[in-house]
Amino acid sequence: GQFCRAFKDFTGMSPIQYLVRHRVLRSCTELLQTQRKITDIALACGFNNVSYYNRAFLKLMKMTPGQYRNSMQIQP
Repeated sequence: GQFCRAFKDFTGMSPIQYLVRHRVLRSCTELLQTQRKITDIALACGFNNVSYYNRAFLKLMKMTPGQYRNSMQIQP
């Protein structure tokens, strides 16, 4: 409990929120740099449940992983 309070005081978020944010941001790189399936990226980034990954991604990035990939790709 003391660690969680200190962590939140330092970062502004709980350890779990920090970890989920880190995993989502890591997945953003994968979405843009590879053509791997979103399911495979979610699993590789530490999400065991793709539905949870989609919800966490939407909450943080304000769009779905597919929308993010499509909107951020460089147009030729």
